Amino acid sequence: MRRSVASLLALSVLAALLACGGSPAAPKPVSLTGTWIGTSATGTWNLTLSEAADHSISGSGTVQSGGTSIAVTVTGTHADPAVSLTLASSGFADTNYSAHLTSATEMSGTLNGSGFSNEVLVLDRG
Repeated sequence: MRRSVASLLALSVLAALLACGGSPAAPKPVSLTGTWIGTSATGTWNLTLSEAADHSISGSGTVQSGGTSIAVTVTGTHADPAVSLTLASSGFADTNYSAHLTSATEMSGTLNGSGFSNEVLVLDRG
């Protein structure tokens, strides 16, 4: 009797899945397009990003530190949940930001290059 109940339950679940089209739909990847704001140990970051259909990232922004505002140009890629950005600014070496989306409105990662060494930066959608 126990085996029959288990078999009947398994068949019921299978029938329900087939009636719904098989497996549940995969969640839609989050687009990074928009404004992202965060603070690291050395300054406040304000980035405006645009994500293309091929998941390449472009954008611009500013880093404010000690009363100085530095303009940055942003390029990179997004392979949900991983985010890889290169931040370029005239007169400075490139900075790499390697992050992961922790939610649809937050990414967390580290800055390296141009004087940064694993400096944590959490960006929130503005």
